Amino acid sequence: MIVVLPIWSQPLPESVTYFFGGSHAYEYLLDFYGPKWMVFRILPIIVCLLLGWNYKQHRVFIIVTLLTIVSALILTIVIVYPINEVIMAKAGAGKSAEEIKRMVHTWILADRVRFAIIFVGYLSLLGAFRLPIVPNNSR
Repeated sequence: MIVVLPIWSQPLPESVTYFFGGSHAYEYLLDFYGPKWMVFRILPIIVCLLLGWNYKQHRVFIIVTLLTIVSALILTIVIVYPINEVIMAKAGAGKSAEEIKRMVHTWILADRVRFAIIFVGYLSLLGAFRLPIVPNNSR
């Protein structure tokens, strides 16, 4: 599957209208990233935290991972999804050029911030994976 991510260089808002209004790009993006119920991807981290609660070093890394993923999910649900609905699902219909430009710039910033947050979470998870598992009687 090939997914084209919009970079939205220039011109705005015409590129939004043309890209999303004249194609099925948003449907393909939804197929690639998954539906909104995919927030349940966080469950393995919660299970990991519960099962490894007695391992303090691991617990710290996993809590950081959990907090970053929850933060990214909140950012996605509160900022990214509503913008997606307007600029991608509706191709900016009913919005002025200035509103579309503002929304696209907000979307780009939110996407970059979300990526940075999730990156910290993945680094933390890798930190937990690299730690040895010491049996309970050795601690």
